[in-house]
Amino acid sequence: MPCASSSLFRCPVFDGAADPTVIHRRGTAEWWMFYTARRATLTTGGVDWITGTRIGIAVSTDAGASWQYRGVVEGLDPEVAPSLNTHWAPEVVWHDGSYHMFLTWGAGAPGTWAEQTERRLVHFTSTDLEHWEFEARVDVGSENVIDAAFAVVADGRPDCGSRTRWTVPPRGRRSGKNRPSGKKRAAAAAAPPSDAPDARLRVATGMPRGR
Repeated sequence: MPCASSSLFRCPVFDGAADPTVIHRRGTAEWWMFYTARRATLTTGGVDWITGTRIGIAVSTDAGASWQYRGVVEGLDPEVAPSLNTHWAPEVVWHDGSYHMFLTWGAGAPGTWAEQTERRLVHFTSTDLEHWEFEARVDVGSENVIDAAFAVVADGRPDCGSRTRWTVPPRGRRSGKNRPSGKKRAAAAAAPPSDAPDARLRVATGMPRGR
C-alpha cells in the first residue's frame, strides 16, 4: 500500500489527533471529523498528554481532500465537573433522526493512571453536529472503558465486534468498548426494544477474534 503524499489532517493546537470518526452532515456537502485531541506537545513526563483531552473537530467540503480545524466540542462535561477533563475516542453515528455521540469521559487531567479514578462511557445527541445534549451513561458493567463502537443489529443475531464475539437482544442497539490498560475484553450494552425491556450484557475475555 503506498503512503499518502501528505497528512490528511494535523491538529493545529497540540498536533496529536487520534481516534478519528467521520460522518456526513446531512443536507450539506460537509464531512465532519471528530477526534481525540491528544496534547502531544506536552513535555511533563506524565500521561497528561493523553488525559485532559478534548474532542476536536475538522470539516471537509471537498469529499475529504482537505480538512479545516473547527475547534472542539463544547458541553461534554457535567456541571459538577466544569474544569479540564478527559474525553476519548468519539463514535458519531446518525440513527433514528439524530446524530449520536458515544465517548469515554474521565475526571480531570491526571499525570498518572492511578490518579484518574472516575471514568465512564457517555452518550450525547445532536441535530446539527454542533450542539450536543447529554442523554445517559452507558452501562457496560465497568466504568474503566474506552473506544466505543455503535451498530444496529438484526433480530436475535449473534454479532461479531472488533475484539471478540457477543450476543445482543432482538433489534437492540449496541455500543461496544475496550479498556485502556490491563487485560483487554469487549462488552456490549444493548438498548432493548419496547417489547423486550430486559437488555442483556455479555462480556467475553481473552484474545479478540475478527470476522
